[in-house]
Amino acid sequence: FVNMLKDKFVTLSVDVRGSPTSWRNKQFNRKELSSSCFKAGIKYQHCGELGNKAVSTNELIESKDGQLPRARLSKVVKDRDNQLRQ
Repeated sequence: FVNMLKDKFVTLSVDVRGSPTSWRNKQFNRKELSSSCFKAGIKYQHCGELGNKAVSTNELIESKDGQLPRARLSKVVKDRDNQLRQ
């Protein structure tokens, strides 16, 4: 998975799962995925509050409840962009 991201020149992976774990595929557990991304030069950020299953991520981001997660995500993206420009 991480190689696929790297091949597509991804520099930031945002995990929106409320609980970033996988029983079947341990490489998708938060700790392992974060480590794999780091080794590949990809920043990993967990934003579980965006993974609300009651509404789509797009609906959540546009809602009043989604403003804080949206601001957090925007900061993560801006910080990563600034890192890449240096």
